[in-house]
Amino acid sequence: MEPSLLENALAYENMLEAAKQAVRNKGAPGIDRMTVDELLPYLEKNHEKLVGCILNGRYRPRPASGWKSRNRTGGCGCWESQRS
Repeated sequence: MEPSLLENALAYENMLEAAKQAVRNKGAPGIDRMTVDELLPYLEKNHEKLVGCILNGRYRPRPASGWKSRNRTGGCGCWESQRS
């Protein structure tokens, strides 16, 4: 079976190229407050887990306001531990 559009977009090579482009553009931190200097190491370490969470519908972005939620469902935890 051929990969879906989402699977193609989440491929390591595509995400790595997008991250490198953000670094070249000196991109500002996103809603998660991750800087471009932190982006590449984070992606290299967590790509597989992040993609798995997204494809399985368990990805929950970190709240922008600094509010912390208790993860009672035993969910993925992709971003919860990033800036604790």
